[in-house]
Amino acid sequence: AAQAGVQAAAASATASTTSSAQPIATGTWSINAQVQQTQVQMTCVLAETEHRLAGSCTAGEDSTPRSLTGVTTAKGVGWRFDTQYQGQPITISMNATITPDGTKMKGAMSVAPMGVDGTFVAAKQ
Repeated sequence: AAQAGVQAAAASATASTTSSAQPIATGTWSINAQVQQTQVQMTCVLAETEHRLAGSCTAGEDSTPRSLTGVTTAKGVGWRFDTQYQGQPITISMNATITPDGTKMKGAMSVAPMGVDGTFVAAKQ
């Protein structure tokens, strides 16, 4: 029985090493953000390659997919994209940590040039 436990532990360690090597950020994320008193719904499609993020986001009333750029680190992910709010160009910057199972993220965002900040939670679809 002890031998089986050691084998199970070794298999588990191997599995976790393998899964952490895969791009955990890659996927379609449904994002619920709170900026000041405003709820913002976003969908971002992230593709991670060698610690770089590419993809697109659609946010709020602007249904046009906007290209994003970003990076992944051991501590989390960060990306930004340009969009429009009430006809004005803005840049949204997102920074988050992803749960170990890769299904959820939580973080902070900022909107330039307005200088407003917010928080968000996201779930992989």
